[in-house]
Amino acid sequence: MKKKVSFVTVGHSPREDIMDELQSHLSEEIEVRQLGALDSLSIREVKDHLTPVPKEAVMTSRLSNGEMMDFSKEKVMPLLLQAIRREEEAGVAMIVILCTNVSDRLHSRVPIIVPFDLLHKMTAAVRSDCRVGALFPFRQFAEQMKENWIRDGVDVTYECMAPKELDRGRYLDFFKKQRADMLVLDCISYTYECRDYFVRNLGIPVIHPRTVIVSTIHDMLGIG
Repeated sequence: MKKKVSFVTVGHSPREDIMDELQSHLSEEIEVRQLGALDSLSIREVKDHLTPVPKEAVMTSRLSNGEMMDFSKEKVMPLLLQAIRREEEAGVAMIVILCTNVSDRLHSRVPIIVPFDLLHKMTAAVRSDCRVGALFPFRQFAEQMKENWIRDGVDVTYECMAPKELDRGRYLDFFKKQRADMLVLDCISYTYECRDYFVRNLGIPVIHPRTVIVSTIHDMLGIG
């Protein structure tokens, strides 16, 4: 029997921009489910009711039309928790949050993979005296993301690169000048090809969310 794993996004599902590649690396023993915290809301309802006000905490995810949008964290988190409850009731073996920037404590009756925790704890555990570089996806959240790393004991040197950006030479130059000993790709939208590019051209270890998620799922479910 296949083991059900639910992938929950902060915005609308399905997230084929993430899941098409992620699923190609998952065992056929896994039945993939997708759910979005905002699936019950139309694009117009999201924009009318979830747009953040000034000084309000913000979360970013994708809508069903492919648009990336900032949401009010205060209003979205209860919807995310409702989505987790629905997947618990569906009898899944595990839940995966499709975002590396959800740092809140999420309660679940089944194991739940929160990539924020995986990346931060793994990096803190292996870094020793290494200089740690990080790539963040959005400039507007970069300082808060850096503060999150510092809070967890890792002082990263960062640059911001959109996941779809192909002109990556200046990022290589930046991390070489910073003499980074390892690199964290701090966004689940960074692809395996992106990981391979930095491994090949920087010659240093790279922590990549999709790779970590897949290996954790397989290890925990005793697959392969």
